[in-house]
Amino acid sequence: MQLELLPRTSQEVYSGCWLIPNAVNLEQQNYLLARCREWGKGRMETHTLPSGLKMNHPFFCVGHNWKPYQYYSGDIDFPEDLSKLAFDILQRIAPSYISAWNIHSPDTAIINWYPPDSSLALHQDNSESSQLIALGSPIVTVAIGDEARISAGGFERSGQRKTFDMHSGDAFLLFGSSRMRFHGVEKIYPGTAPPGLSLKQEGRISLTMRRAFV
Repeated sequence: MQLELLPRTSQEVYSGCWLIPNAVNLEQQNYLLARCREWGKGRMETHTLPSGLKMNHPFFCVGHNWKPYQYYSGDIDFPEDLSKLAFDILQRIAPSYISAWNIHSPDTAIINWYPPDSSLALHQDNSESSQLIALGSPIVTVAIGDEARISAGGFERSGQRKTFDMHSGDAFLLFGSSRMRFHGVEKIYPGTAPPGLSLKQEGRISLTMRRAFV
């Protein structure tokens, strides 16, 4: 975590890989928190990877359900307010996807809860339709809660990577030529959530929206 002396501006980490500060204001963040509590009641689960290792943070889904590494039928329709959220964010940076919204509009959100001591290893989001991946169909992530150190690299896990901090209300985009970049969450900075946020414990929520099926 770094002391911010100047206003943060949108950052093109790589072509098609963007960090957008303050994409969601505090009122919207509290609204999303309330919605997450509604959607996630009794549904938050910590999954086991095919390797047998247990993930170190739980998640739930709206739209289609997902577990490592496949989608299956969901029990909550994808909410219209999340579709609008993804639309509004993409419109700022990647309007070409808006013109083909019927193809790229999200149908799934994976909603992760990161406790203060959790992380997420470098990975690619590759469970979606191969046609959508080939089109570079966007993944839109919105963070709420404590700040986190994010890493984004190339197309091999061992490649060089860049790191940056993602604050509450920030958005992270992967699309086009960056759709299959490895990325992960290195660490959480406990106690850094903004004043006025209705999150009653240290940690971070990420809402990661994408289209899973054509």
